[in-house]
Amino acid sequence: MNKDITRQILKQVEKKFNRGRGVNWKNRDFEDLSFSVHQQTKVLISVATLKRIFGKVKTDANYSPQESTLEALANYTEFDFTTNPKKSSVKYIWYLVPLLIIVIGFFYTISFDNNKTLIKNSPIQATIQLVKTEGNCPTTAYFDLEIQETQDSVFIDFGDNSEFHQVNHQKAISHFYAYPGQFEAKLRSRGEVIARSDKILVKTNGWQAFTYYYFGDYNAETRKRYYPVPLEKAVKSNVFHVSPKTISSLGIDTTEIISVRLDNYKKTGINGDLFTYKARLKTSSFWPAVRCYSTYVVVVGTSGEISFKFVGEGCSTYSSYGISEIKRTGLEEDLSSLVVNRNEWFDVEITNQSKNVQLLVNNKEVFAGEYKNSIGEIVGTTVEFHGSGSVDHVKLFVEKECVFDKDF
Repeated sequence: MNKDITRQILKQVEKKFNRGRGVNWKNRDFEDLSFSVHQQTKVLISVATLKRIFGKVKTDANYSPQESTLEALANYTEFDFTTNPKKSSVKYIWYLVPLLIIVIGFFYTISFDNNKTLIKNSPIQATIQLVKTEGNCPTTAYFDLEIQETQDSVFIDFGDNSEFHQVNHQKAISHFYAYPGQFEAKLRSRGEVIARSDKILVKTNGWQAFTYYYFGDYNAETRKRYYPVPLEKAVKSNVFHVSPKTISSLGIDTTEIISVRLDNYKKTGINGDLFTYKARLKTSSFWPAVRCYSTYVVVVGTSGEISFKFVGEGCSTYSSYGISEIKRTGLEEDLSSLVVNRNEWFDVEITNQSKNVQLLVNNKEVFAGEYKNSIGEIVGTTVEFHGSGSVDHVKLFVEKECVFDKDF
């Protein structure tokens, strides 16, 4: 990518992050930036990579960040790096406006919006079609591609935080989904989404548990892996908890920062805008190198999700919530109500009554809000810990109909 454009992107990142120049940032700043980018774009850029990009770590004179990384940063800032950065060209843009309106109108009339067609106003005609999926988690998904001839690079984003894959001339591609959830594959070029697939549901066989490295350079193959945890090794005294000894037996270095998640994903046909969720949880009490422990609960629908991230005392900047189209983090809003005592059990109750969401913690209301866009039909739920926490029970139901229920 053009170095001038790269510099423009980094300036926009500095402006949005609002902590001064990147060369003066400390390690904690890069950790916060990695978190913020991940929250907004769902792309995880490691702290080490961010330090290289911003010149905090010595690199080869010819070092250039991956285009997919720069695209994620551009999406984070909403900076259009397809624009020529030279100021002298700006005055000519107004002469092109009438022509652009005609061209955009033309493409608008010939395009229609499903998984096999061009996205409205896309600069490149392309489609990505989900053909089939094979297996419950893990799952392989197969796609057919149609991409017009272009000199621009085209990448596929599989929606699971894996590295973007360049696909300019391929007609078909498959992808391995290592962990459960609902995903959407997208074709991207010059920072824009030019085509989308149908949703990919990676189902579980009932309740399944996984552990993985929380941070990691994508150059390290082991750090892309999700390690399945046999439930019989994770339940003791009627409580789900994955011990460091069990995690170590899976081949994971327990001196590193890890996460543990518990999932159940399936098609339910149940309305996601009308449910009650109850769980009794306990955040990890200790893990090497972790200061801000967190517990994340999510209910996923075909069109959106409801999620809350609870954190320990002093760490509310890392808390967050999402109710369909509304997403907020502790970086931009006071979410100290989501702070919990990491040494004690806490009861969570989420009630969604026709898009009006109420959150109770230990029978006390700590959040209430409403959203507009339906989350669709419920397809799954996740409990995730930064470190290794504990679960006593999880239950999700609609009136008298139970959707997910597990009392360990």
